[in-house]
Amino acid sequence: MRLLLHRGTFGLFIAAQPDYFHHEMADKIPYLDLAAQLRPLRKELDDAIARTIDHCSFCLGPDVAQFEKDFAQFIGAEHCVGFNSGTSALHVAMLLLGVGPGDEVVTTPFTFVATSWAISYVGANRRFCGR
Repeated sequence: MRLLLHRGTFGLFIAAQPDYFHHEMADKIPYLDLAAQLRPLRKELDDAIARTIDHCSFCLGPDVAQFEKDFAQFIGAEHCVGFNSGTSALHVAMLLLGVGPGDEVVTTPFTFVATSWAISYVGANRRFCGR
C-alpha cells in the first residue's frame, strides 16, 4: 500500500493506493508530442498570425467573423457569437435570459470564481448547491 499526498485548491488530500497499481509497463505510452501535432499545421498557423498582425485585428475582426459564420454552419445554427472569455459569455447569456436583481441563480461551488462574478454583474443572488 502506498499513500499519496496532494495539496490542491481545496486543501490537502491523502489517498491510499494498493500495491497492484505499482507495476512497470512494458511499452510506455509516449507523452504528448505537441511539436509533431503542430508540424503539419505550422504554415497555416504562421499565416493566420501574420494576417492578424498585419490587419491589427487582435480583437474581433474578419477572422473572428469568419470563424463565427463557419462554426454556426458546422453546428447547424443560424448564428454564432464569439466572446473574449467564459465570464463574458455567461454574463450575456444571463442578460438574454432576463436574469437580474432579485433573481436567484443556483450554481456549483466547484467552478472558477468568474461564474459567480457573471451572476453578480446582472445583480442576481448566487446560491451554491451540491456536495
